[in-house]
Amino acid sequence: MLRLEGGFTPEALSITQSNRDTIINFESETLAVLMSVDSSDLMAANPFLVA
Repeated sequence: MLRLEGGFTPEALSITQSNRDTIINFESETLAVLMSVDSSDLMAANPFLVA
């Protein structure tokens, strides 16, 4: 589960695959790098909790 705060929504994030890792960006800022996580698996799981 990934908790989003401060007005972030899943739609505002850019989620991309880089080799074996998933990169989560907002605009030009990297918020998280999930090592050895496939971005398609992550999105299929719908892991976001908006607080």
